[in-house]
Amino acid sequence: MMGHSNSPDPLSGFRDGAVQTYNSRPIPLRDTHIDVRVRGGLAIVRIERTFRNTEAEPIEVTFTFPVPVHATLVGLTARIAGRLLNGKAERKDAARETYEAAIDSGHTAVLHEEALRGIHILSVAHIPSGVEVTVTSVWAQPLSYVPSGAYLRIPTTIADIYGRPPLADGDAPVNADVQYSANLAVACDSGTAFLQHGHLTAGQAVVTMDAPIDLHISDWQPRTLNGRSADGRAVQLDILPAAQLDGPLDVALLVDRSGSMDSKVDKRRTVHDVVREGLRAAEALLRPGDMLEGWQFDDRAERIAERGSNLQMIADALGAPRDGTEIGGALAKVIKETAASDVLLVTDGRSYALDVQSIARTGRRISVVLVGQDALEAMVGYLAALTGGQLFVASKAEAGEVVRAAIASLRAPARRPARHQEWPARLELQQAGMVIDARWTTEQEAPAGEEARVVGAVAASLVLPGLPEDVAASVAAAHGLVTHLTSLVLVDEEGDMQDTLPGRRVVPLMQGRRSSGTPARSSSGPSSRSFLDDGYQPKPMTIEEVLENWKVDWDSNPAALLRGEIKDAELGLVLLIRRNAKLPEVIALANAMSLTPVQAAIGLVAGVVAKNNRGARRIEAQLLKDAPADLLQSAMEVLKGLVG
Repeated sequence: MMGHSNSPDPLSGFRDGAVQTYNSRPIPLRDTHIDVRVRGGLAIVRIERTFRNTEAEPIEVTFTFPVPVHATLVGLTARIAGRLLNGKAERKDAARETYEAAIDSGHTAVLHEEALRGIHILSVAHIPSGVEVTVTSVWAQPLSYVPSGAYLRIPTTIADIYGRPPLADGDAPVNADVQYSANLAVACDSGTAFLQHGHLTAGQAVVTMDAPIDLHISDWQPRTLNGRSADGRAVQLDILPAAQLDGPLDVALLVDRSGSMDSKVDKRRTVHDVVREGLRAAEALLRPGDMLEGWQFDDRAERIAERGSNLQMIADALGAPRDGTEIGGALAKVIKETAASDVLLVTDGRSYALDVQSIARTGRRISVVLVGQDALEAMVGYLAALTGGQLFVASKAEAGEVVRAAIASLRAPARRPARHQEWPARLELQQAGMVIDARWTTEQEAPAGEEARVVGAVAASLVLPGLPEDVAASVAAAHGLVTHLTSLVLVDEEGDMQDTLPGRRVVPLMQGRRSSGTPARSSSGPSSRSFLDDGYQPKPMTIEEVLENWKVDWDSNPAALLRGEIKDAELGLVLLIRRNAKLPEVIALANAMSLTPVQAAIGLVAGVVAKNNRGARRIEAQLLKDAPADLLQSAMEVLKGLVG
């Protein structure tokens, strides 16, 4: 059960009847509860979210949010009309098909999937009017460790990121001028948890969701965790602080100097200043034989200190913050031009421009220090994991200490994730200042219970990167994991069925604390034109050209589109669809389908963009799923060849 605070409801001031200021729609997210249990060196985090539909028609809620890049999503449940349903792990495409089939049939369904390593998407479809659905996700990860102690960061925001997100249509994180709070409960089996930006009373607090939840664990004692693998074997998991080693350093230090690094830590220092201070303080860590060189980057990368320099020289050579963030290009240039075996990247991670797989294939170990409350772990954290490097996440004030810890970690020999043809009996790796040791055996009885299942699932996740893809997918599905290969999905077969497509409602993230990001905007333009209006004629162009210039909102009110209404379209597209509806081929298709010509035209236009738009794909499927093939082909051909 969740440990809920007795504090006043943190959302009471803005939930019922509250709207998103940029589109005047009700906020479906009603409540959030976060329960953290620290067992040995493992944090088990349960996040319970309640979504409520206050609109007149059924809705689909989608929420794209950050998770720690080393987190393992191990469970999904939903409470719907008093029924508790458990998620089932399926291959990613199959889970999406199960979810879409539930939407087509009118059933309430929940899908939890990984968009990128470090970014997840929670979708809840067909929430009926006036109904609440409570979804609980469970993830676990080892604590991180620096010399000052163990810590856990739960990210809640993602800043405005440079570049185009490598995500499907409409799945990128959205920030908006909204307010969320959560009831937080924390319990440790040893030591004491402290909330960095707040205070825990009897292990509980109300936190706002505009900054990460940073928990520090003092007097923590490691212990062996006992678990159960999906195949019934006993699992033992040890998580211990990594020993300080004496190997020489051979490092190219790459420091972000983009404009976002100029944000304030306090009245006199920026993030960039704190990083400099950390480099200077880490000079005491250097030993004879260490080899370092310095680089900095914004929109481009440049060497600022030759091989053989020290940290003081690198710190002094760093230029003031400016311009944007081009992480991928900077890493590629450094790898091409340096002989160093290690690259240590210090950044706030605000760039999607990173080809993770290509850089990982270069054979260099990439370690990362991510600085800031809304740093993006997704891209660079995954790169560190693939190359055998470590990821350290720091608040702005802690950046100096964490930089020192990251430099010290590079004295350990480079060891890329091992490849396995079969499941190993033992696996050991380093991660964020910890050594993680997992062992599987049939020589002792495996314990039962939820904690044992979670320990077994976390241990299994450590093996996945080294297994062939088909084997890894089977292992992930057996352990109920959300990965790049598998998702968790559930369908409420017993609930009331809806008779139309749900309107899609994107739950935005709260703006990061002191963020100046621009709220998302709803579509605009002359959208109230009737199909029956004559008047302006669009200039000649093909349907593909039209759809590059005018957009249809396929998600917000699909029921209206299915009825033949297109109030949210641009004027030119409205006129084009009106003309399409008069074509003999379209009329013939409409008559065969018992549709109006306008409905048939909407279905055809949806088909043009369905490949890249999930909402359009649903509209096309609903309107034209039983269309005679010859009539559909004839109508589509004339549509695509039509000039305005």
